[in-house]
Amino acid sequence: MHNKVSIYSIFIFILIVTGCVDDKIYENKDFGKIVFSAVSNDNAFTRGTPIITAADIPTICVYGYYTGDGSSNTWENAGSTATPSFFNGITITNSGAGTGSASWSYTNPVYWPALDAANVTFFAYSPTATDANGITITGTTGVPVLRYSMPTTTTNQPDLLVAVPQTDLNNASPSPVTFTMKHVLTCIGFQGIADNKQVESITISGISLAGDLSLDGSSISWSNLSSPDTTHVFLGINNDTLTSNMSTNLTAADGYLMLIPQTLQSGANITVKLQGEDARVFDLADSIWTAGQYIEYLLTENSITVTPSTISLSALGVDIDTLSITCIPVDAPWTLTSPVSWLKFSQNASGTDTTSTISGTGNGKIYIVVDPYMINSSEVRSASIYEGNEISDIKVTVSQKYMMNIPSSTKGYAGAFWRCAQKGERLIRIPADVGSWKAFVYWMDEQWEEGDIILNGSSFTWPASTVSVNSDTPAVSGTATSITGNTSDGYVKFRIGLNNTYTASADYPARYALLSITWDSEVDAQFLFIRQGEDPDYVMRPTDIYGNVESGTSAPDWRPMARKISPFNMTADTLEMQCNRARTGANPSRFTDYPSQAGALFQWANPLKPRYAYSAVQDAEDW
Repeated sequence: MHNKVSIYSIFIFILIVTGCVDDKIYENKDFGKIVFSAVSNDNAFTRGTPIITAADIPTICVYGYYTGDGSSNTWENAGSTATPSFFNGITITNSGAGTGSASWSYTNPVYWPALDAANVTFFAYSPTATDANGITITGTTGVPVLRYSMPTTTTNQPDLLVAVPQTDLNNASPSPVTFTMKHVLTCIGFQGIADNKQVESITISGISLAGDLSLDGSSISWSNLSSPDTTHVFLGINNDTLTSNMSTNLTAADGYLMLIPQTLQSGANITVKLQGEDARVFDLADSIWTAGQYIEYLLTENSITVTPSTISLSALGVDIDTLSITCIPVDAPWTLTSPVSWLKFSQNASGTDTTSTISGTGNGKIYIVVDPYMINSSEVRSASIYEGNEISDIKVTVSQKYMMNIPSSTKGYAGAFWRCAQKGERLIRIPADVGSWKAFVYWMDEQWEEGDIILNGSSFTWPASTVSVNSDTPAVSGTATSITGNTSDGYVKFRIGLNNTYTASADYPARYALLSITWDSEVDAQFLFIRQGEDPDYVMRPTDIYGNVESGTSAPDWRPMARKISPFNMTADTLEMQCNRARTGANPSRFTDYPSQAGALFQWANPLKPRYAYSAVQDAEDW
């Protein structure tokens, strides 16, 4: 973990009170008098503390405009010159704040105008203006205007809310009259992760500390923001010691910063002072704070975590394993280095384009590619992947077992096959008494993606249910690419299926992979060959080199006689009849339905009507 503190924001929760039952303050008609329902408790939550529900709102200040009677005196027609002669900043108090049950009341009751067609429009905000909380009302003709000058003392900063206006109401309006309150400030808190560090102070500076707000809460509109101020606004902190294994909440319950929404300019900064260290400054320029947003800034020491931290590899073939990288902060740069030639990195699941050093930014994954380590070895080889150039900063330790025995496959499967349009599960059942075993995909050609081959250890009955020759059942289940088991019942048993079908091409008529089944601490193993695609393909391609070829030399046609061959055996519909070599006419020869189905070229052949081997190169002779 590096001795550098980085900072970034997490939008934990956008707190906008709209429409839910708990987020409304009710105003009821009662014989012409405007009243509020009430429950008791005077525990008000204000000043540096976010308001979570309407039941926590301590006070509401209400302005009521009587614009006259009839359709010509609606707020739309008469509101621009109206004044709050009906309700002029009346404070409604919630004595149940903090109890979960609002209890609203106010002195000197106000009554509805007598006429049913009277028009009264209400505006409201919370909490009511005081000398300490920085709220003043600067204009009340038409829509009221509120001026907020943010107190530098955090505990005096209110969680300011504004109501959606209720227009053109009267004593015949549906009851109750409802204020829907919206948060209009940006609430900011801090968390931290570090190795036993104590935070002395956190401040924000270079921001606008004052602005005007229209009390028409239909949309939140700030204007006339003050010039960015160099004053340092202090967070109310817990002074908790930060630890490296968890995120500590640094913000005191009443210490949140309630700031004016704004686009931050050059000079906007967060300054953090850790005990015994110099202050550190973090640039906030171009950050955007919006109304109702709850931002949690996270102070961290730069760290990169690579998982798994240890990998034990088989000696079989080229092994490819995935490393997951987690960064704090999320955009931190990283570099991984391998000190040995047999262990390299790739950005491709197929293991191509390997390199000994790989770099990136932020969370992600890479692949380690390990060369074979076969029979003639006598000990485990290992290497440590480290961060950057710091050899002491080990992230992953990789070990690879040697292999003393490559077992025969006399009791095993050669492989599993799917046509291009198939992906259903195949049942693998190998007689064995090897104890614990592991099956995993350890090589795929470039036509596959990671996770295309799925292993499933769930039980199955044997003999397996009969299905049609080209059935694609049972369906694939699970997502595992490796499984473990034991041979307590005398068998290695598992299911293998594919995640998707395959589209063949002339260059790639099929795709191939290898499955390894290992036991005895992965010293012993058996291979399972995987093929998807029924079209003929090469065993050796024309461009495959042969013999003692110097490194770097190439030729366009090393094997001019190479031809594609079918994965299927030859057979005939009627076994006692002769199959002619041209595969035409009566009883032509044909391919079997699946690769492991026995053909009729030798077995069961009638000596009087012999079979002919089909030659891909030239006409066949009689056998």
